[in-house]
This record gives sequence, C-alpha cells and structure tokens, in this order.
Amino acid sequence: MDALVLDMFGGILDEGHVIKKGFLPQFKRNTSEYAEIKLVYHDLCVGKATELDFSNILKKFGVNYEDALAQCIQMCVNSFDKDFFEFSEPIYIYTHFYSKARDILDALGVSNKIKRCFITSEMKTKKPEGMVFVAKELSKKYDLSRVVIVDDGLANLAAAKKAGFGITALKVLETRTVADFEGVDLVIKRLSDLKDLKFNKKSV
Repeated sequence: MDALVLDMFGGILDEGHVIKKGFLPQFKRNTSEYAEIKLVYHDLCVGKATELDFSNILKKFGVNYEDALAQCIQMCVNSFDKDFFEFSEPIYIYTHFYSKARDILDALGVSNKIKRCFITSEMKTKKPEGMVFVAKELSKKYDLSRVVIVDDGLANLAAAKKAGFGITALKVLETRTVADFEGVDLVIKRLSDLKDLKFNKKSV
C-alpha cells in the first residue's frame, strides 16, 4: 500500500454517523421535525445538500449548529479509531462538507499525520464526483492501484474505483463480508484490518 485515503467520518472513526447521533436525538422520533432534519442529513451524506443547508434546517427548529457541533467534535474524539496510528503510509482525508474538518483533526491529535485534507466545498464539487479530483492529485505521486480508499458509503467507493483507485474498503461496525455488498474489494470493522494487505508491483 502506497497511501491511504480515509473518509472524514466513515473511515477515521469507529462510529461514522456522529453528526446524526449528535443532532437528531434532540428531536423525538416520528415527528415532522425529526423527519425533515433526517432527510436533509441524508442528502448531506450523499452530497445532495450542503453544510449550510443542514445548519439552516437545524436553525429552523431552534438548534444552534455551532454549539451542537462542538458536542459532536467531542463525540468524534470518543469514537476515534486509534488503529490510525499503526500506519506509516501517507494518509489523506476526504470529506464532502465540513468547515470544521481541520478542527476535528486537531481535536483528534492527528493533523501532523495528514498529508492533505480534501474538502469538497473547497474543491467546488460534491463527494462522489470529487473522487476524480482526488485521483488526479494523488496520481501525481502514487500508483493509484496501490492506494486504498476507506469509506462507509458505497456510492463514494464506486466513484473511487471508477476514478482509478485500486482497493476500496467499506468500513462497517457489524460483522459483514464482501459478499454482502456489491462493488467493494474489502469489508473492514477497524483500520487495523488493512494491515494484512499484500501488494505486488501492480496490484493486491
């Protein structure tokens, strides 16, 4: 493995949906408020909504985004996958929104290990499509067939594979296998599951 690209939440944390768990519990299930916020959150996850959209829907229902986000950052610290520190390979972060991405990396104490944080809002694109940009940038330094992408979203991994990345790893909390998912190379529960990957000059 020449480099590792981690989704901001689905790759670097043991619990990928900290934003959902940090915000939605403030609203009772089976209410119109909960349903409306959950819909925008889903759109945010798949790149159809922006961080501003999410902030605005929360404001509509009386939640201060910045205050609640501070609590979510602490949740990130508590669910950080410490296997991250086992890797000597260059590590890149990829996130589809997030003005606070670098604040989270600082809170986790990993900023000095991140080669670059790709944020789609800065790239003026959405997350699945942004993989083309990431691939173009990393291809200047690495053989993409030896770069591993870790995400908890199938659409993002499919985009990574289409962009030319060699190995896509779906990170899930429950025990699952590749047979349960279409189009992914690996299914992992923790980052350390990648340590046994063996590469030759061209591929795994």
